[in-house]
Amino acid sequence: MAYIQDKNGNYKRTVRCSHCYETGHNRSSCPHLKEELKGTISKYKTLLDNDVWGHPHEKVYAQRRFEWATNQLNKAQSKGKNRKCGFCSDYGHTRRTCQYRKDKTAEKLKQTLDTREKMRDALLDIGFGPSALVNVAVRDDRFPSGVLGVVKSIDFETTERAHVYDGGQWTPRHNHNVCVKLLQPIKDYWGSEHDEVKASMPVSVLNLDGHELHPRFVAAMRERENMLALVSPSECDESAFDSDDFDSELVSKWVLKNIVDP
Repeated sequence: MAYIQDKNGNYKRTVRCSHCYETGHNRSSCPHLKEELKGTISKYKTLLDNDVWGHPHEKVYAQRRFEWATNQLNKAQSKGKNRKCGFCSDYGHTRRTCQYRKDKTAEKLKQTLDTREKMRDALLDIGFGPSALVNVAVRDDRFPSGVLGVVKSIDFETTERAHVYDGGQWTPRHNHNVCVKLLQPIKDYWGSEHDEVKASMPVSVLNLDGHELHPRFVAAMRERENMLALVSPSECDESAFDSDDFDSELVSKWVLKNIVDP
């Protein structure tokens, strides 16, 4: 076992080759060993082809070295060819090295980042950000017209394409990522009071592709708990949102774990 430093200066565990002592690979996949085996094969094949020996035991030794190097190279080159990938089910590679899985991750990463950036821009266009004043439709009978509140934060950590309205009658996947501080406490189903709620983003933001809203979709959205309506916009920019939610490297890890390998 060995350790290497990444670009951020953090130490990560890796393997060390017992042949060349470099990190990042083991003996069975060592490129230096393969080249040395090829050199050994070439050397002793030439000697065996010429068949000129000073002593009989030299030919025996050369034959053994040639056969040993040939067998070792064949093992190294055929290693993993019968392995079945747990992702695409093809043979010759593993899930970790699967190119289809890598391509799928890149595709979903681009799609996820594009969705988050477009939603963020749509929020900024209408002034829906931290410190915006909103009306929250609650199920507390004391407030039939809703309760005023101030947006504390909008979290994009789990936002993906599945949260975008597709033009049909069904609502997109629930994503209560807007945190609102209420100006008046409300009661929940169990009678406990609280002054902070989580809610979905406005319909105009979920409808990124500009579809005509299906009546059943509109009705379903109205029935959602803590439906929001913008009362007074706020002045904010991209810095109002967590930059980690738009970082390619961090989002790629999230996409791999939650979309590609759920």
